[in-house]
Amino acid sequence: MHRRIRRTHIAYAVSAFSELGQKEFSGKLNYKANHFGMQNFDLNLSGGIGKKWLYTADMYQNFDPGSFKLRFTDYADHTQIYHLSLTRLLNNGKGSISLLYKYSNSKNPGNFANAAPFIYAGDGSIKTIEGFDPGMNSYVQRQGSFPYLNTKTGKMDTWNMTDVNDNHANEVALISKYQFDNGWQWKLNAKYMITIN
Repeated sequence: MHRRIRRTHIAYAVSAFSELGQKEFSGKLNYKANHFGMQNFDLNLSGGIGKKWLYTADMYQNFDPGSFKLRFTDYADHTQIYHLSLTRLLNNGKGSISLLYKYSNSKNPGNFANAAPFIYAGDGSIKTIEGFDPGMNSYVQRQGSFPYLNTKTGKMDTWNMTDVNDNHANEVALISKYQFDNGWQWKLNAKYMITIN
């Protein structure tokens, strides 16, 4: 999929405004894998409905166990993004109006687990600490939870890495443009998004 990232938000995956469909049917599938077991799927289907309508549907799936085994979860990064859009062509292609919906769900406990201790040598290189291989080992506890003192309550609590790394977003967007005969162009883009993390 060809995507432009226009801005970033907390718990926001990508902004997909560039692939809104075309009159001919098109399908694209990208697949990536690595020797650690990561699998990544990216699928786009698009086409026309009659003379004045276009559609596109995207699916992105990432299953990444990371470079070392996290004992409290199967994936260091498990991301899902689904995107649907319907476009109405106006006045022989002078304009268009599109309605888009996107759902994203990202669980990324590997974000915290990738930190590793090392000694900075001062010349841009690092020295490893004995028994610890950066990128292959982690000092995250095996059960994936940490006891901590809650400063608001004064009591001990437990921070669970599988619970605090869920990011969900639902987004509805309206994209419209029109090219007038006098050379002026009108654009209106609106977006409503709910994020839960």
